[in-house]
Amino acid sequence: MVAFDREPRAIAVARARALAAGYRCIEFVVASDESFPIETDFDAAVGRYILAHLADPVAMIRRAAAAVCHGGIVAFHQPASEVAGRTFP
Repeated sequence: MVAFDREPRAIAVARARALAAGYRCIEFVVASDESFPIETDFDAAVGRYILAHLADPVAMIRRAAAAVCHGGIVAFHQPASEVAGRTFP
């Protein structure tokens, strides 16, 4: 498993949390979205709350899809802040 983030501090926190939870098989990499590796065949690419912070979110999704092997999963989770409506607890 490989975890990417462009912020070294975020990588440091994630690494510490993973180690505290006993996860030793995660490689943590400081990298920008432009340097996302496309030559690796990952089983899945998952992003949470990142697309709104990118200059070209479509390009990021394309890079993620190119890095996933055939039949793999590409999933991004984003809040729908532009959707009007009321919410209830």
